[in-house]
Amino acid sequence: MLKTRVVVLSAMLLMLVFSMPVRAELPGQPHIINNLPQCIEITKFSFQPVYSQYSTKLKTDVSFRNTGNQAIEAYRFGFVYYNYFDEKTYSFGGYGLSRVKPQGSYNASWESLSGTDALTGFVWIDSLRLADGTVIKADTSEVARIISETIKEPISAEALSTVRDNEK
Repeated sequence: MLKTRVVVLSAMLLMLVFSMPVRAELPGQPHIINNLPQCIEITKFSFQPVYSQYSTKLKTDVSFRNTGNQAIEAYRFGFVYYNYFDEKTYSFGGYGLSRVKPQGSYNASWESLSGTDALTGFVWIDSLRLADGTVIKADTSEVARIISETIKEPISAEALSTVRDNEK
């Protein structure tokens, strides 16, 4: 009787161990492009998949500092992600309407159901609205050049400007 219990418990334990999903992921490779240093500096960028029972989301975190002499009223970051084969899988524009005073710092986060297979990610400052009403938009050709040099694949400035079309 005891032997039967041990065998049954061992079998149940083995079934539990071998039925669990296994993920062998490489750590994400975040790249910061500080393309508007006179106004804003991105100090931290990270992304990772967040698993739940029903879905997987990509969580993106950015920390930044206002380096200018007037408050930032609104900001939009551009993000583009590449999979394990350096193929573009997802891009979006993450924006915020939080006022950030001169020399002030801020943290922002976004979650998405897309891009969960991301290995390499890039962030840049896409657009800013300053306290005096000035709107500054990034030169995406320079951002595209930096990304292309890093992943050794071409990407166009037009492809990056689409982050303005799909804000989340």
